[in-house]
Amino acid sequence: MLAGSLAETLLEHSPVDVEAANRIARGVENALDQIRKLSIGLLPVEVDSEGLRAALTELAETITCDSGVDCEFECDEPVPVDDSEIAIHVFRIAQEATANALKHGAPKVVRISLTRDKNHITLQIQDDGHGFSTTTSQANGMGLKTMQYRAALIGATLSIIPNKTGGTLVTCSLAENWNHGKIHSSEE
Repeated sequence: MLAGSLAETLLEHSPVDVEAANRIARGVENALDQIRKLSIGLLPVEVDSEGLRAALTELAETITCDSGVDCEFECDEPVPVDDSEIAIHVFRIAQEATANALKHGAPKVVRISLTRDKNHITLQIQDDGHGFSTTTSQANGMGLKTMQYRAALIGATLSIIPNKTGGTLVTCSLAENWNHGKIHSSEE
């Protein structure tokens, strides 16, 4: 606000310096934007063994309400995860992937799915936007690095590929027996 006010004052008294004040204002706004993004990732999220499904449902609803983009969550059966740290990392990967889709892809639809088979829990986020470019700063961005780091922490694989129908497909797959069996077996 102060930088914007300075620009208005300079417009009246020193028009030559207005552009410098505007650059300062834009720089401050960019810094604040980055701080907001980082702080979202630091806020505690309550996700317990049964709560991942609920947290992803809420994420999809929030995206739809806040952005106007149709965001759907699909999970046909419960996917309990005993280790809350693993559940939180999976949730944060979904949160970052959806944020990237909204920011870079201009999608009309984002789909989040959580499934399990005998050996894996799989999170997928797909959108119908512009797609992921490996030649832009998007490929080296903090969001991608954060998702890769979180996936590595929980022993998951992370892939980001073009979606067959356009847009991007993010897949995070976690072996069910990783971390000494802290993920419920579907046969229990």
